[in-house]
Amino acid sequence: MLNIQASGNVGVGTAVPGAKLHINGATLLENGGLNGSMGTDLIFSASGVSSIYQHSISSSHSAASDSQNIMKFSVSNAANTAVDVLTLLGSGNVGIGTTTPTALFSLQGAGTAKDLLSIASTTNGVPVLTITQWGGLVQRISSSSAVSIQMASGTPVFEVDTTSSDVNAGIDITAATGQTSNLLNMYSSGGTYISGFTAAGGLFMNMSSSTAINVYDGSGNAAFIVSSSGKSLGVGTSTLTYALNVDGSQASTYIARINNSATNNTADGLLISLGVANASRSTGNYFIGFANGSETVAGKIQGGADAVAYTTSAADLAEYFRISDLNDKPKFGEIVVLDKSKERSVVVASASVDQKEPLGVVSTNPGFVGNAPICLINDNNCDQNYAQYNVLVSLAGQVPVKISLENGPIAVGDYLTLSSTTPGVAVKMVESGYIIGIAVTEATTTVFHTLESTFASSTSYSNQTVTAFIKNGWRDMGAGSLVTNESGVEIPGVFSSLFKFFKTIGLEVGQNFVKITNLVTEKIMAQKVETKELCIEDICVNKTQLQALILNAGITASGPSISSGSTTSPTLPTATSTTPIASTTPEVIPTATTTPEIIPTPEPTATTTPEIVPPTEPTPPAPEPAPIGTSMPDTAVSPEPIVTADTIPVTP
Repeated sequence: MLNIQASGNVGVGTAVPGAKLHINGATLLENGGLNGSMGTDLIFSASGVSSIYQHSISSSHSAASDSQNIMKFSVSNAANTAVDVLTLLGSGNVGIGTTTPTALFSLQGAGTAKDLLSIASTTNGVPVLTITQWGGLVQRISSSSAVSIQMASGTPVFEVDTTSSDVNAGIDITAATGQTSNLLNMYSSGGTYISGFTAAGGLFMNMSSSTAINVYDGSGNAAFIVSSSGKSLGVGTSTLTYALNVDGSQASTYIARINNSATNNTADGLLISLGVANASRSTGNYFIGFANGSETVAGKIQGGADAVAYTTSAADLAEYFRISDLNDKPKFGEIVVLDKSKERSVVVASASVDQKEPLGVVSTNPGFVGNAPICLINDNNCDQNYAQYNVLVSLAGQVPVKISLENGPIAVGDYLTLSSTTPGVAVKMVESGYIIGIAVTEATTTVFHTLESTFASSTSYSNQTVTAFIKNGWRDMGAGSLVTNESGVEIPGVFSSLFKFFKTIGLEVGQNFVKITNLVTEKIMAQKVETKELCIEDICVNKTQLQALILNAGITASGPSISSGSTTSPTLPTATSTTPIASTTPEVIPTATTTPEIIPTPEPTATTTPEIVPPTEPTPPAPEPAPIGTSMPDTAVSPEPIVTADTIPVTP
């Protein structure tokens, strides 16, 4: 039924049309669009300008393909160009911005700066969810479940929390009950799995890249780098020369630490192993190397067949000892001895120190250090403070030692001993004594820095030194080594100290003589005895007095000082004893023939002339020696001829 009103409204199926065209009931619009060829079904145009700015609905019909059953909504833009804004396909796909939607709902940008999708709240119209022209998702909401992906049971498996609370996590991924597959997987453009998180939360990566993990500090400096292609790791550096590379700048503490927090007595710290078998390991296999910034290795822990050795460019082993006198601290290169008055303490060695045996030499650069302090990790001055009261003494190896040339130049191989004039200084050994070591270098000038240089401005001093191989003990100079003693006699060096000792007890050895200050003995046997004074107990006579006694007795004696033809008799001696000679009966040494008897008379008159037995082999006079002891030789056993007399008158 068609109903036309006076107002101009036309109604189809209705008697009261409310518009220019009011259709009540199904409407069929037919066009020529078949098999993908679009036909216009309905055109919308502005009044009076029917030919421009038209919007339309068009369609195509086909029994052959769903993709050819199309319904399209087009809108004319300001340029009077129809723009397809909505396309519906027979497959059920809906396209906005595209006429060929490939999904149930497809959004395609127009190449301009327009978002693909924007969803705003009803309160202020601000978008809470936006899909940008490039496909980016922007969500502007504050919610503990801004994104929540849940299982069918409602248990969340992936959630994003955008609330401002500092106790909430940003993203939560929760494994499903019994889940064994990864929580998150990432693939390459070729479909190869490259990274993901396991059901247990572990990061799993399967890629070959020099930058598998890159963490920087915000200023472009590498903080943590992992190279999966080079199988290397960098901490503080992106230069991955070694499997593990750690680089940093720690001015007052350690650069790395390995801590085993276990407290049982089987806990260990660090294990370093090499793949080479023990029997095949050589000194070229290093467990640890110690290098400076210029890549120079100064020390290392190296391998060997079934052994490990520590090697260093330093050459001595030293231990800390207490400094006995802080006002006289031993300096580098000085010889020290133990202070017997204190435990574990040393003083500078000198002739005035009671202990003459050297302990060692103050070390300058030891390779091994013992008795060192126990320091806290953050105690940066521990070693320096310890060195104020303790000194490193080299006990073995090679070490510079101060020298003096007072015993002559020092050559390689010379034994070194303590100087008798300069404390702490070594000299060439020329006689038996205690040694400090053997010179292994020629003399040179060495610059030393003071022990206090770590606490104040650095000061230095220089001394002549040789490098000595430490070797303590007593050294007897070989018999083939001659030295000249204080009396000018060359003697074997092995006896030098013995000769010095003899002199201290009154025995001096000279050229062709022995001088004894006091000699006490039971018997003296000699070819000839020379003395300036002869004493028997408390009675002593000198040469002049003895001559007078002999001449008055009529005895002819040998020697240039007594003449048998002399007409002048020497003055008779006067006894030095307070006891009169006349009352004394001296003991006469017996002989095989007679026993002489001394008869005191008032006048010194010889009654008999004793027979003089001439010596079989006269001995020329010898130089007058130093006086000897008080005992007289036993002439009864002497090979010298014996003078006998019947009587020897002595005037009282």
